[in-house]
Amino acid sequence: MISYTKKRRRWVALLLTVLLLCSFWSPVSAQALDTAMDSDMLYTETAETISDEAADVDLATASGDEVFSQPLDEVEQPATVSDTVPTAETEVTEESTEYSVSGVEAELDSNAEVLYETYDGQWIAGSLTEAFAVVDGGSIKLLRDITINNSSNTALRLSKEATLLGENHSICLERGSIIMESPSLLHLGKEGYNKTLTIYSRDDTNCIFDMRESSILEMYDGVTIGPSRAGGQPAGVFLQGWSTFNMYGGCITDCENWATVTGGVLITDNARFNLLGGTIQSCSGYMGGAVGILANRDSSEKPYFRMSGGEIKNCRHVGSSYGGGAVFAYTAKPVDIEITGGKISGCSAPGLWGGGLYLYVNNNQADIRISGVEISGCSAKYGGGVFLGGGNTILGEGTVLHNNTADSEGGGLWAIHQTGIHFGAVTVTGNTAASGGGVVLSGGSSDMSKAVIHNNTASVAGDDLMLRKGSTGVSGAVLPGGMSDLTLIACNHAIDGWYADGPDSRWTCPDTEDWSGGEPLAGTISTAGSVTHLYLKAAHGKVEPKPMEPLTITPADIIVYSGGRGYVGVVAGDGEPLSRESGIPEPGYYITLPESLNTLLGSELPNNLSGSLTFHYDDYNGTTRQWSLALYGTEEHSTGRHNSSWTTRALQDRKKS
Repeated sequence: MISYTKKRRRWVALLLTVLLLCSFWSPVSAQALDTAMDSDMLYTETAETISDEAADVDLATASGDEVFSQPLDEVEQPATVSDTVPTAETEVTEESTEYSVSGVEAELDSNAEVLYETYDGQWIAGSLTEAFAVVDGGSIKLLRDITINNSSNTALRLSKEATLLGENHSICLERGSIIMESPSLLHLGKEGYNKTLTIYSRDDTNCIFDMRESSILEMYDGVTIGPSRAGGQPAGVFLQGWSTFNMYGGCITDCENWATVTGGVLITDNARFNLLGGTIQSCSGYMGGAVGILANRDSSEKPYFRMSGGEIKNCRHVGSSYGGGAVFAYTAKPVDIEITGGKISGCSAPGLWGGGLYLYVNNNQADIRISGVEISGCSAKYGGGVFLGGGNTILGEGTVLHNNTADSEGGGLWAIHQTGIHFGAVTVTGNTAASGGGVVLSGGSSDMSKAVIHNNTASVAGDDLMLRKGSTGVSGAVLPGGMSDLTLIACNHAIDGWYADGPDSRWTCPDTEDWSGGEPLAGTISTAGSVTHLYLKAAHGKVEPKPMEPLTITPADIIVYSGGRGYVGVVAGDGEPLSRESGIPEPGYYITLPESLNTLLGSELPNNLSGSLTFHYDDYNGTTRQWSLALYGTEEHSTGRHNSSWTTRALQDRKKS
């Protein structure tokens, strides 16, 4: 058993006091404090090209509203919290209790918050503040739910490596953030650990994690960050300097920024966020609900966001500018955004741009690569699923945009680009908008030859595609091809090309109205020769009726029985029924169905078609008849299992002459 003695407590308290005083008066801390309060941390970059007519004026034409009400040089970076060293002390009493935490036994004070592991493998009982100051490579295990209430904006500070294990307990930050400095590495949980940890905040001002310099945060399953609210910072995780956040699992939830920036995770400077697993949900903010990317003057390299797994769901962009219910980027500096997997669902930017993604980066050194992600159920005014603008942008293979909604344009995607966007094998289907139900393009030349865009819906025009005329127009758009395997859901006909679908000449299926689709379009088109926007639909031309398939009726073999009452209903040559007592069996028939119907039925054995199959007769001289099938007797008596058949009879439903 490991005992925690009164003598050891005195030495630890003295050592901590010395360490804290040294830390407070060190040049490093003073420099960090000056940096944090420096007003130059605000954005002062000027984007010379961000307000080009092609990138700004034309965006407002659909609604008459200004699209971006705040230029880039006015976007502020949230201020960094104070570096004041916490002065909270851990109260120690003589009372002791036996604890057993995940195999670690110790005699502890009743006021102890955690067990922590020292560099030499010993387990010590104490406060969480004490553990963060002492542990270097070891683990910290919570003994109970902990509330931290310091008088400063620093709740906890870490500058070493530690593994924080919740043991099904929580940490509540009444005030301040958990500040991580170089060379700190904090593991929240660990792989294979099956107990939970929740870290949440009651502070309406500060984020939960404030990551600086080259600090690293790793998060695993069973860990929850949030709820939290903040004003000048993200409510969840604030990434600055060269810091890195690797999210392997767990959940960031209910993180709300009520005034300025992102709700969940904000990436600035040269920081990196790798979303590899887990969930970000129900977060909201003024620059993206879940994730925000803001390059600034300290971004000597590109801020980096990678999403290869996990899910962002039910997050919301609030405020009156920008958009991005899930992910937000708005800058004239280079950034690196790589989305290769995962899901984004149910996110929104009411009345704004990009319900799922809002990526507006006016820098040709920026890289935006999107592939393998599913974006569904998102909504906005423009670009229900995605809004893209600028950068080296690739919308690549495996990307699926479906069931998204735009109040105005671009149910799946709204994209503006001076040079154009490269489309891989992206699928855009089932989205809705007033115009451009699937995709809206503005500016540049985009290659969509590998894209699959079909079965979207627009209430005004352009079910699947809208090319905006605007001030520059679309200089060239290579239309998607390879549609031979696609079917138009509304009429169940094969799609064979692209057809005009304007507000005054909507495409209609020839089965429902007079056909007005005109000739199909293919290859490269542009708005150069058009006086207005171009609206298109993936549809089909005139459909010729399929030839009728024959139905074969063959007389069945007649079996004559001796004796008995025989069959009834036999008709003689003059059309009159024969005697019921004739003993002559009533003739039967074998019915051979068309091959297409057999394929539709999809069974190797015959189906019981009684009540499902009807026969119609028309002599085209005014006489029609209809028969329906019914079992001849009970189901048991009508089943010929030995030869896989059903015995039925045809009952005439009506006769017209």
